[in-house]
Amino acid sequence: MGNMKYMPKYNHCRVLYLTAKEDPKSYGGEWANLINELVDTMEEDSNLKSYMELRISPIRMQQAKNVTTSHAKLVLDVLRDIAQSAPVLKEDQTKLNTFIMPNKPMYRIFDIEDLKELRGFTGEWIVQEKFDGLRIQIHKLKTVKIFSFNGRDITDKFPKQVKRLEQDAFPKCILDAEAVLYKENEPLHRADTIAYINKKDSEGDIKIHVFDILRHQGEDLYSKKLEERIMALFREYSALSDDEIQFPSKRDTRSADSLEEIESYAKEIMQNPTSEGVVIKDAKSSYIIGKKKNPKWIKWKKFIDLDLIVLESRENKNGTFSYTLGAGPVDDDDEYKPLVEHADKKYLSVGKALNTKEKVEVGKIIRVKVDEVQANKKGFSIYSAKFVEIPEVDEAEKIITLKFLSEDNKKRLSDYTIEALTKSYKITDNIHGDAIIKGELSMEGFVFHGFENNNLMAKNALVDLDLWKEALGEKYHKDSSILMTLVSNMTQEFSKVTVKDIIERAENLNNILTRLFKSKGEELEKEVTNFIRERGMAYGILYDKSSKLFSNDDKVELKAEPTKFELWRREDDNLNLIIIHKGKEYIWRIEQNEKVDLYNLFGKSDKFLAQIDDDADKVKLISEGGAIIGSQRDGYHEYILDSKMYDGKIHFRVVPIKDERKWIAFTGFKTKPTPKSSDEGLLNIYDDKYKKLKFSN
Repeated sequence: MGNMKYMPKYNHCRVLYLTAKEDPKSYGGEWANLINELVDTMEEDSNLKSYMELRISPIRMQQAKNVTTSHAKLVLDVLRDIAQSAPVLKEDQTKLNTFIMPNKPMYRIFDIEDLKELRGFTGEWIVQEKFDGLRIQIHKLKTVKIFSFNGRDITDKFPKQVKRLEQDAFPKCILDAEAVLYKENEPLHRADTIAYINKKDSEGDIKIHVFDILRHQGEDLYSKKLEERIMALFREYSALSDDEIQFPSKRDTRSADSLEEIESYAKEIMQNPTSEGVVIKDAKSSYIIGKKKNPKWIKWKKFIDLDLIVLESRENKNGTFSYTLGAGPVDDDDEYKPLVEHADKKYLSVGKALNTKEKVEVGKIIRVKVDEVQANKKGFSIYSAKFVEIPEVDEAEKIITLKFLSEDNKKRLSDYTIEALTKSYKITDNIHGDAIIKGELSMEGFVFHGFENNNLMAKNALVDLDLWKEALGEKYHKDSSILMTLVSNMTQEFSKVTVKDIIERAENLNNILTRLFKSKGEELEKEVTNFIRERGMAYGILYDKSSKLFSNDDKVELKAEPTKFELWRREDDNLNLIIIHKGKEYIWRIEQNEKVDLYNLFGKSDKFLAQIDDDADKVKLISEGGAIIGSQRDGYHEYILDSKMYDGKIHFRVVPIKDERKWIAFTGFKTKPTPKSSDEGLLNIYDDKYKKLKFSN
């Protein structure tokens, strides 16, 4: 044991403890989750387990989940002792040069009044300029390293800055910063900065704007208050500013203790040509390690005025109007799609981006404030469009403007949760209230009608509406899978199953029928019938031989072709999983000793090298039982196993490992089948060539 192994765990624990102690209601759940993760780690690490059990009993560990108890502090103290139990290693021998996941603002506001909706803030703020560039992280320890926002080493792109940082005048540190590409002292668009970073032989005047510090002279600062970290930058680094590396100054970093001051400073800062907007931060907030979004950081971006043509108008159920907006006009040979024709001219559709009370006729030009313009496979999409006025112009905004403004942002929804209600869905961060989304889910997708209330949660959800649509679509497929699993289990349990039986059983499943089907009575029975008919075969569900079609007739039986599995120990101590379907055996070998760490790719589950076997080596039968065949396609095969020993999902996927394509077996418990929309019915694994498998860069 030693500090190199356990110090990061202690630091993470310390930061979260302080945060949860300050605000138990908001962060107590995160602290409890951390304790659970710590218990899991102890089971895998015998040294850690034995050391901790000398000080903390299992009962105390349970009590430690409540951060307000003395037992929570005891966990922290024990971890500190463990981390400090070995001789202190030299800084350059530790893993301090590894990338630290950067904080991001969790919220965005649209007006200064939106800040009143935020909870848990101290009322003291730091207002900082938000630069339109690329997020980077600077490490000066034994050597100088510069990382991109996702941990990629891009040190070679900053030769001037590296030379400066190597000088003795710069203390050892880890800095949070933004890189911006300039031309003739004018800042270029973010896309230009990214292009500079990605090109092998790129040229340009790249500059760095530092806005936070995580480590200084061997001391971790991320658990300290933001105001203390900013003062450290002012005190130790601001005098080192030059044209290549700029540290915080009164020009781009201000303190405020009222909404009026925040608004005044923000508007002044946003007048700077480099500014994309501002980030408003609680002056007492820490830098939460391991969390991508900081709930005490708020983004306030500049809005862009665009003149767009109304291509389609629709009145929503809540009395507002949604418009399909377009830019242009464009020519037939233009590279942009999709094009929509109106009055003998063609326009580039930029999506349904408005929910407003203003009624505007098709063909009219409207001016909107746009928070963001993104390029996508279909062309461009505008986000958070807010109606301003009907301008006196003849044409919509030129296409070049959208091209210039567009960028590919990878948004995340993991800091929010979606809860299924009876006839709607609730989006929340579990801190600042709820946004009740109005819409309809079906096999065709999700139709958005607006929100039940107009709070900040709804405004933030609206910005990421396309992603919410995708997330809600996944909810639909999950509900679909749950229902089909229920049907499959019923066919195994009973000799005869009818639609009425299924509906009666499903009524207890958290309003699943209401969400999947909008009808009642006989219409509901018909919809459920069609639903099972479309999806049944993939789950091994068959219909009575006397009827080609599945009906609501009580005489018609719903049956399942039994699918079984056997799990065997091989002579070489590896495993053979045999799927037996319609009398045919499909054999997989799982290399039990070849565990693969792919957490960054696929999340937390056990992963082992695997391959397709022609013959099984049956030395010892470990487990056997029923199985459901899940999604089957090139490069992906899924099975849901059910036995006294094993209840869960195992799926095989081809993944790139060290530039080679290899089969990996993934195991997980209490998981559901993959949505059947991805199923291609490729049951024969011996014919699998994984031709359609796509790898991410």
